[in-house]
Amino acid sequence: MADGATEEIEGLELNKKIKHFNHAAIVTKVLSEIPHRNIAYERFTSNGPIALLPNKEDKFSLVWTGPLKFIEDLKKLNDECFLSQLHESFGDRVGSFEECEKRISFDLKQTHVEVMHSNIVALGNASQTMHPVAGQGLNTGFRDAYKLSQSLRDDLNTKNLETLINDYKQSRASERKKILGFTELLVKSFSNDLVGFKKARGYALTLLDISRPIKQSFVRKMSYGE
Repeated sequence: MADGATEEIEGLELNKKIKHFNHAAIVTKVLSEIPHRNIAYERFTSNGPIALLPNKEDKFSLVWTGPLKFIEDLKKLNDECFLSQLHESFGDRVGSFEECEKRISFDLKQTHVEVMHSNIVALGNASQTMHPVAGQGLNTGFRDAYKLSQSLRDDLNTKNLETLINDYKQSRASERKKILGFTELLVKSFSNDLVGFKKARGYALTLLDISRPIKQSFVRKMSYGE
């Protein structure tokens, strides 16, 4: 199973754990005054992260997360007011925002699914969903698929299928636990406005940005799990 996060699947026994963040996300495509030039941005605001992801239509895909009430209020704004609020929150890095497409919102939650069948594997969104603050949902799904294909290629001749799948599940459980914990930590860290905490976050992000070795190590860990 490689997609979907349904509560129940007929004929399958699933052990599903759900954690709610009381956060939601609003997504749309926006056109900015300054072309994106294939650069992605993430801005951490007091209400939640704003991610701008370039796409081939010369627009940004916007993912804006925050408390449920805040996102619901954003969705009610007309386009002009929404774009003005986005500019105020994001800043001038790409100029003003000139238009947006239909806005869609959804609640954010963390899920972890174990399939209680020895011959069935869940990977990608069928195995775990997480808050998009670290952009790790897709990366983790790719690593799931890669590790499974690697196991099938290397071990199918030496292990029976049940053992192979069980070993795969155990090997992925450790990384899944770490990445879900890391994502949850980021959500709590960037939702915390204790005195001095915001400044500490800023210093940490600046250090990450200016230190090439730390940045490369961080990107490698987030992209490849290494």
